Amino acid sequence: MRLVHTMDVGAPADFVFAQITDFDGLSRQAMRKGAQVERLDQPGPVDVGMTWKARFNYRGRDREMTSVVTEFDRPAGFVVTSQVGGIDSVLVVELVALSPGQTRVALAVEMAATTMTARLLLQSLKLARATLAQRLADRMTRFGKDVETTYGTARSG
Repeated sequence: MRLVHTMDVGAPADFVFAQITDFDGLSRQAMRKGAQVERLDQPGPVDVGMTWKARFNYRGRDREMTSVVTEFDRPAGFVVTSQVGGIDSVLVVELVALSPGQTRVALAVEMAATTMTARLLLQSLKLARATLAQRLADRMTRFGKDVETTYGTARSG
């Protein structure tokens, strides 16, 4: 299953890239929502090989996910591969500078099942594809507005 969304953000590509690769901030957000997130590699700057393990509850079951940054090209984008309960996923984020103050962000998530149980879960997700696509669009829109607000504040302050 593949989900794709593209949006334009009113901020320079370097700034958007810095915001979207704030993995510590994203980990804190996940923890506020009840997930347990642990970084497995050595602390340091964002780069290929960064690895996390996350534990969370989804559909009444505890799940464990391992994610690794497999490609990292500042400020063009990055790739994160993840495994959770028999589902392998690849997240691809690409940024394109449209102008000095405008950036296009393209996000694609590809999921594939490796077990029969995971196939059933993935099938139910496919049935809810429209809802998932709308949630992704809403979250990306909120993210884009937050980045624009942060950029506006940073510029004026």
